[in-house]
Parts: sequence; structure tokens; C-alpha cells
Amino acid sequence: MEKQPDLELLLLRFDTGQASEEEKRQLKRKVRTAMELLIRQENLEQMEMLEKQGWYGRCELDSFIRFAGEQKKTLSLLWLLHLKNDKYGYQCEDFIL
Repeated sequence: MEKQPDLELLLLRFDTGQASEEEKRQLKRKVRTAMELLIRQENLEQMEMLEKQGWYGRCELDSFIRFAGEQKKTLSLLWLLHLKNDKYGYQCEDFIL
């Protein structure tokens, strides 16, 4: 399992445009782990950066929403819910708050 500081460095290099093509491929393969880290940190800027890459879809977004709720990360949860609404909308789903 990759150490968290290595993933954080990879995210920083990607965010600053310094990531090599191999590092970009690594980050794409680790997008779930990266998003969970960013959710815990409530790092909305880097969450948005990864979202713009198109590396995950609706099912992954739903799992990120569940993860943010379980971790009680309100800012991340709200951002993800808005993202889902903007991209996919909502269909007769019941939400328990």
C-alpha cells in the first residue's frame, strides 16, 4: 500500500503541472484512494482538479458521497452533492439526514 505522503506529493506535482505522464497514470489508477484522502482533508480545490480529469463516473461519485457522509466531512459532502446534481441530477431518491 502506498504511503500517504507519497500520494500527497503526487497530488501536489499533478496540481502544479509538474507530474510526468507516468505519474499521471499512477494517479489515475489511485483516483479512489486520492479522492478519499482529499475528502478527509476537505481539499475541495484538488477534488475539483481530479473531477475535471473525468477519471471516475457516477458509481464512484456515489461512493465518495457515502464516504464523505460516513467521515462526517460536511464541506466535502456538500461539494460532492452539488457535483452530482450538476452532472447527473437526482431521481426520486430518499435521503436520510
